[in-house]
Amino acid sequence: MATAAPVELTDSDIEGWVLAESGEETLPRLMTRRFSSEGTLLLDFGGRMPGGEAGFNRIEAGEASRYAFSCEGDAGGFAEMLASGLAAALNLNEEEHVALLSAARTYYSNAEAGGVISISSMLPEKSRQLELLKMKLDELAVIPPAFGPGGVKPGRIEVDLGRVDGRYARRALAYVVLAKYVIDHPGASIIVASFEEMLPEAQTRSMRYPMEVAASFFWSMKKAGTKIVAQSRRPLPREMEGIFETRLVEADGFIRMKGPGSRWKDVYLVNDCLGRPPSEGGYPEGAKFEDEEAERTVLSTVSSYSNVTYAGLVSFLKGRMEEQRIQQAMDFLIGGGYVELRKGQGEAHYLTLTDSGKNLLSLMEGSPA
Repeated sequence: MATAAPVELTDSDIEGWVLAESGEETLPRLMTRRFSSEGTLLLDFGGRMPGGEAGFNRIEAGEASRYAFSCEGDAGGFAEMLASGLAAALNLNEEEHVALLSAARTYYSNAEAGGVISISSMLPEKSRQLELLKMKLDELAVIPPAFGPGGVKPGRIEVDLGRVDGRYARRALAYVVLAKYVIDHPGASIIVASFEEMLPEAQTRSMRYPMEVAASFFWSMKKAGTKIVAQSRRPLPREMEGIFETRLVEADGFIRMKGPGSRWKDVYLVNDCLGRPPSEGGYPEGAKFEDEEAERTVLSTVSSYSNVTYAGLVSFLKGRMEEQRIQQAMDFLIGGGYVELRKGQGEAHYLTLTDSGKNLLSLMEGSPA
């Protein structure tokens, strides 16, 4: 059961491994602005994440592939992660996985070039089963190669996987880039939009090896100190249970959260507006809100009470009007630059009127209700 009092999402709520079961990318969008570390990777399967606004360096699929299969800086740990990631992405069985791991170790120990094509050529020629593995590896050949000097710039990187043709190629590229980035950036922060696309297709009970390998891959990342925030459009399979410490579930317009050792509670993801002025995606200048009564009520309440939080405001006003009207008015006023969220003591963010908000309220109070 959810608690009765909704609360705002705070920094402590998003530490560690967080999963948002939602059809919207609200939480990943929030995290692009919240994660300030230079070691942050954004994987966007849907192509709808504005990573550039938050200082991410977007790289194309070919450049991402070249980076992932490069040998620079590898101390021997990457081959195992690479093989596990490809086993999950390409639905490999145990025999294929072992053969791929052997070829990957040979590739990296010799600091070869050529990427997945060279790794494929190092597979032993001994069975039709491995011929099938080579065909699966060919899925990555659909990614256009990148040429020219220089590698991926260090720091915040965004990979738009939505532009990669082929489901298997998208998934495989996501795993190898993720593996490489985690090796290069110990303690990295990872943001994944549409995380469900990283998981193998549903298998029969006797053929769940790829899903088990995927779970092992992510457990290894977690043990290495990596943080991840992921958004999934559907619940995760049982093999992934326990990996994510915090879950947010969106249904019927409401968001519930359960953290480690806590009960379910309602939350507001209002922090999405922090540090985002209207010029960076807010409401256009001169935009009007259709519910003037809700707008005026919110403005006058924020003006009258200090140290009021978003959740406190909704709780205070919901006896006077529908909660949805209050939230819509708040979204407009924050997005339009009329109301700000300022951090106070602890982790709370308090609502205050900007000069524009004070002027708007003055105009409204001077007009008939």
